[in-house]
Amino acid sequence: SLLSNRLNIKIKIIERSVIENVLKSVLEVNPVLFKGKPMVLADEQKEAALQAITSPLSIVTGGPGTGKTSVALTILRMHKMLGLAERPALVAPTGRAANRISESVINGLISIKDINNLKHDMELLKFAADAKTLHRLLGYNPDRHSFKHHEYDPLEHDLLIIDEGSMIDQELMVRLLRASNSKLPYLLPVQRIVILGDSQQLPSVGNGAVLMELTEGTDQKGADS
Repeated sequence: SLLSNRLNIKIKIIERSVIENVLKSVLEVNPVLFKGKPMVLADEQKEAALQAITSPLSIVTGGPGTGKTSVALTILRMHKMLGLAERPALVAPTGRAANRISESVINGLISIKDINNLKHDMELLKFAADAKTLHRLLGYNPDRHSFKHHEYDPLEHDLLIIDEGSMIDQELMVRLLRASNSKLPYLLPVQRIVILGDSQQLPSVGNGAVLMELTEGTDQKGADS
C-alpha cells in the first residue's frame, strides 16, 4: 500500500548521539525565545523531535496549546543543521492555515539572538515565507480536477512539514503519498514527512478522517510522535 511504501522508505541513518547534540544546540545554544525566555520542550516533545529525524513519516498530535508548532520549529531547525532540509516545504490544507504556520515559524526564528550570524536559520526564514497549500504543492488544476505531481513527476523536496493534518481527506493523502514517492531512478523520494494536527479538532473536508485513523491509540494529551 502507499502507506507501507512510505514507512519503508530508506532514509539516511544518523546516530542518536549526533541528533541529541543537535537538539541541545537548537534548544540551549541558539534557542527560540518565547516572551524573552528560551523555549522549553517537555520530554515527550523532545522525543517527537528526535523521532522525526529517524522516521520517513511522523505524526505530531495534540490539542490546542500543546506545543505542536514549537515541536515543528525544532524539527525544522534540527533537519537544517543536519543537512536534511536543503529543499523543505511548509504546507497546510488551506491558505489561512498555511499563512498561520508561516507566521508562527517566522516569529519563532526572528526571536533568536544573533540570527543574522546563523546561516541555517536565515535560510529557513526565506523558506518559511513561502508556505503553500497542499493543492499548490501538488500542482492542482481545478479545470481538470487533476494533480500535476505523482510518482513519475514527483515532488523534489527532502522534507515536508504539514500543519492541520486533521483537515486532510483520503484523496488528498493518496495524492500526497504518491507525489512524495518518486519512482524516477535519478530522484529520491521525499525523505521525511511530518504531519501536525489534532485529530479531535478540524474534520477533513472530503471523505475519510485520515489523521484520526493514523493516530488511533496515540496519547492526545501532548505533542507526541
